[in-house]
Amino acid sequence: MANGALGGNVTSGSSTSKTPEQYNGGTYTDSSTGNIDQSTLPAVPRVPGSSAQGDGKTSVDTSSLKQFADNLGTLADALGEARTRVENLKPVACGTFNEAKSLAQSVTGDNGLQPNYSKSLHLLRQALMDTADSVKTLAGKYSTIEDMNQKAGNDLQQLIQGAQSDTQALQQGLQSPGANGSSSYSQQQ
Repeated sequence: MANGALGGNVTSGSSTSKTPEQYNGGTYTDSSTGNIDQSTLPAVPRVPGSSAQGDGKTSVDTSSLKQFADNLGTLADALGEARTRVENLKPVACGTFNEAKSLAQSVTGDNGLQPNYSKSLHLLRQALMDTADSVKTLAGKYSTIEDMNQKAGNDLQQLIQGAQSDTQALQQGLQSPGANGSSSYSQQQ
């Protein structure tokens, strides 16, 4: 049994429980820690040629950006599933006395824990999806800029070669007979 996202136990493997179960764990404290099932986390690619410390150079790998965006999408999907589970929780079965009704209202009422938690999951999911879309757009633009830079580099190289040819022709023209400053125009001055 693995510790589920909602605090209950969820059976691992193909028979994963889709309905929340009663929490059987210890009392929550501010120092409580959860367990993360590492097999459910998306893959994070290493940056090619990088060290753990970093080398101070900045490089962008569009495939890593796209993988990061896909990972955000995977996390957004998991949040969507968690939100569905929160929304499908059964209402609190309370008694008919005032304190019980107040507790039920605090948990499942219009401004209670359940709808607020659901809204928070929705907003976080939306933020992840927006970020993933932005990263995909950035990766696409970076690829385009990289192509443009390569083309511009080729164009610049051709311009430099052309300028060098023109400069060489100019130098050769200046070194030819009659171009040493003794032209007929200079002599007339």
